Amino acid sequence: MVRPFAVVCGIFLIMLVANGAEAFHTASPGAANIETSRLIAEYAQNGASTLSGVLEDSLGNVVAGAEIDADPAGTDCDGSPAATAATASDGSFSVAVSPGSYDIRVEDNGGAHDPFFNICTRSVDLSASIDGTLTVSVTQLTVTVQDPNGNPVQGATVEPSNIDAVAAPFDLIPGDPTSFVYAGTNTAQTNAAGTAIVPLMPLTSPLTLNVEPPAGSDLAPATISTGLMTTSTAVTATLAEKSGAPPPAPTAVTAMPGNRSAIVSWTAPTLPSGSVTGYTATASPGDQSCTTTSVTTCTITGLTNGVTYTVTVIAHTTAGDSGPSAPAAVTPQAQKSASITSITSTTDRPVVGQPVTTTVQVAGQSTGAGDPTPTGAVTVSDGTRSCQAPLSDNKGVADGSCQITEQAPGSYSFTASYPGDADFTASHTATTVVTARAKSSTTLTLSAPSVTYGNEKSLSLAVTVAPQFTGIPDGVVIIRAGQTRLCTVILSSGTGTCSPRSDTVLRAGKFRLAATYAGSADFLRSSTDATLRVTKAKTIRA
Repeated sequence: MVRPFAVVCGIFLIMLVANGAEAFHTASPGAANIETSRLIAEYAQNGASTLSGVLEDSLGNVVAGAEIDADPAGTDCDGSPAATAATASDGSFSVAVSPGSYDIRVEDNGGAHDPFFNICTRSVDLSASIDGTLTVSVTQLTVTVQDPNGNPVQGATVEPSNIDAVAAPFDLIPGDPTSFVYAGTNTAQTNAAGTAIVPLMPLTSPLTLNVEPPAGSDLAPATISTGLMTTSTAVTATLAEKSGAPPPAPTAVTAMPGNRSAIVSWTAPTLPSGSVTGYTATASPGDQSCTTTSVTTCTITGLTNGVTYTVTVIAHTTAGDSGPSAPAAVTPQAQKSASITSITSTTDRPVVGQPVTTTVQVAGQSTGAGDPTPTGAVTVSDGTRSCQAPLSDNKGVADGSCQITEQAPGSYSFTASYPGDADFTASHTATTVVTARAKSSTTLTLSAPSVTYGNEKSLSLAVTVAPQFTGIPDGVVIIRAGQTRLCTVILSSGTGTCSPRSDTVLRAGKFRLAATYAGSADFLRSSTDATLRVTKAKTIRA
C-alpha cells in the first residue's frame, strides 16, 4: 500500500510500503544497480552475525554520518534497536547482532549530494553475516529561475510541494526489497546564475515545485512540474511580474563618450502587457537627459569633458514608467581630429651608402584657420633601420625629414608613422625606395717609378678601392701591363698589395699599368692606371 506524504518543517516526505507479495521486485529506470555478495561465514566465538560494508548513493558519493539500526523483526523499524552504528567518513559501517531476522533501518539527514531519507527493509535474514555495498537511489533536480526577460534570478527559493509523489522501488539490501521509504529535501536557493541543485530520489509520479522570488522582488511566485523524476532532470521556472508592478526596465545599457556628450544605447524590455511609448536616458550628476519615442539610442549633450557620469534609462509604457535600468559609466572626452600622413619626396635614384632623405607631411582633416597643427615627430622605417623626422609648422600642415642609409642594393618599403598628439589621431603611409649599386674609384700606387730589367718582382703595387658614399668594397683588382697580367690583389677593407709574378719579364721601356676593380654586389666596376719605366740592366764585362 502507499502511505501519504506529510510535510514537516519544510521537508517533503515520500513513503512506499510493500508487504510480502506486494513488494516491488522489478527495478525501475534509475533504480540502483547493487553488486553485493552474501558471505556466509562461520559464527564467531561469540555467535554474532554482522551487517557491514559501505553506504553510498547511486551518483558515486559515499554517505557519511548515516544511522543504521537493526530492530527486532515485525516492529516496522520502530522498535528498540538490538544494535546500531553510524557510517564513517568513507561510508563504511558494521552492525553486530545475534543471529536472527531483523528490520533494518537506514536514516540520513541529507546534504549537498543526497536528500533526507529513512529507509526500512523488513525481516532481513542475519542468521549469517552480510557484507557488501548498500546503494541509495539518488537523482538531482537542477532548477533555473529567470525573469520575463530571461535574466537569472538570484536568491529565489525552490521547494517541492506535492504530497502524492511516490519513490521508485529499489533493493537497498540485495535480495530484500525495501519495505517503505521516507525521503525529502530542504528548500534550496538559487545562486548568481539563477540555478539551484535539489537532491531527490527517483520518483514514479511527477513532482510539483513552488518557486518563490527573493524578498522585495517585483516578481510573482510560480509553480512548475518536474515531469517524471526517474533520472536527474533540469527544469526552468520563469517568474512573471507581479500584478501592478512597474514595467521592467531597459537592459544592456551602454554609453560611448563624445565631446561634451555621451551616445547611449540599450535593449528594449520585454513587457508582460502594454507597449513602449518612449525612453528617457539621464546622466548623473547634473541630470542632463535625452528622449526618444521609438529607437533605442539617443545622445546626451551638455556634459563636461573629463567628468565621469552614471547613465540610466527609463522606459515609458502604456502601463506606466519602468524603474531605472542598471547604470552605465561614461567619461566624455574632447575628440581628436584625424590626421593624414604622406611622404612627399625621397632621394632620387639612391645608391648603396647614400643617405636617402625622406620628406614627410602631416595634415589634420579639419585643419583650417585657427585650428591646431600636428606636432611631434614621424618615424620613418625600412623595417630594419629608422630615423625620426621632427615636425614643424608650415602654413597649417607639419613638415619634416630624416635620412636612412641602405648598405645593399634592393627594393625597400619605407613606412612613415605618425603617433598622434593631443589634437590629432595617429596615421601612417608607405612608399617604395629602390637602391642601386654605388660607384667605386680605384687608385694604384707603385713602390718605385722605375725598375731594372729582370728585377720586376721587387716592385710592390698597392691599390685602394673607395666607395662613392659609404661602405667597404670587396673583391679583386687585376693589374696588367698591356696584355701581360702582372698580379691580382684580393681586397681587404678596400685595400691590398701585390708584386709581379716571378716569371714576369718586361722589356726595357715605358709601360702603362692598368688596375681594374671588377666590382661587387654593392659597387660598380672602376679602374685606374700608372706609369712604370723599365731600365736596361748594366752589362758587366769580364
